[in-house]
Amino acid sequence: MNPEQIHAEVARLLKDILIAEDAPLSAAEREKLIDELHHELFGLGPLETLLADSEISDILVNSPNSIYIERRGKLEKTAVLSKTMNT
Repeated sequence: MNPEQIHAEVARLLKDILIAEDAPLSAAEREKLIDELHHELFGLGPLETLLADSEISDILVNSPNSIYIERRGKLEKTAVLSKTMNT
């Protein structure tokens, strides 16, 4: 399978799981959850939304709970939290 087919298949499987679990989510919430899971599996997780923002010129990750961005020459602390696994 090529990457596009894999991404489409994973999205389909996630939708099937949400339907089977009868998750009480709106259509928008389902799509957001699928997008977040897609970013976790194939991208950089919560950083993906920052990377997609053309106004952001730099991303500084100091710790999982301390992520700053540079926008128009000014640093801003973000509300983005990196998810870490508890082992």
